[in-house]
Amino acid sequence: MKKIEYKSFLIQAKKFIINHGLIFSGLVVLICYVYLILQVLVYKNASVAKTEESTKAVRIDKSTVDKLNSLQDNSVQVQAIFNEARNNPF
Repeated sequence: MKKIEYKSFLIQAKKFIINHGLIFSGLVVLICYVYLILQVLVYKNASVAKTEESTKAVRIDKSTVDKLNSLQDNSVQVQAIFNEARNNPF
């Protein structure tokens, strides 16, 4: 007797899913879309931590600066690279 009840339940559930499958899949897509929008809004309004606010400037040793300047003065190719980098930082 129980096997017949399970079979009839499975048949009814299968018919229900077939008839309403498009609605369920649409709801799943809609829920995913709303979740993504909410996550974007959360990250958009997120505040920056105090440790990330203050960035320290990069320190370069004086000897390194002197070496770069001497290379720039001695080589035409290096002069071109430095001039290009100054004019177009990207």
